[in-house]
Amino acid sequence: MAITDMATLEAEVDVSESNVAKLQQEQPARVSVEAFPDRVYTGRLRQVIPTADRTKATVTVKVAITDPDTNLKPEMSVKVTFLQRPNPLSEQPTRVIRVPTDALVSRNDGTFVFELTANGTARAVSVVTGAESRITWTSGRA
Repeated sequence: MAITDMATLEAEVDVSESNVAKLQQEQPARVSVEAFPDRVYTGRLRQVIPTADRTKATVTVKVAITDPDTNLKPEMSVKVTFLQRPNPLSEQPTRVIRVPTDALVSRNDGTFVFELTANGTARAVSVVTGAESRITWTSGRA
């Protein structure tokens, strides 16, 4: 016999070791259940288990499902997609844009990019930088 608290359902999933560093406590997530592919539940990262499975190179994490309904049952197969971390400076969703590193201007009062306004002038806009990605283009023929 298994006893389950249906009010506090969690998804327990394995995350590749290479992706664990990208996760943070309370990170939002989408949870889809194989039995109901058209229904997406919301969740948040509750716990990263502090041991890894060496044979699979994974770490188990627990995701609390914040909007469970009566369709969810213990031991169902789920897929969890972690969403971008929320901006700690705002309750609003984070707007992400990519700019070349050369476009960033660092001063004592922060980091800025320049935005062209409707009247054709430039204004400095404060930004919070995130992960840096490097893209290399090579010219050539197909």
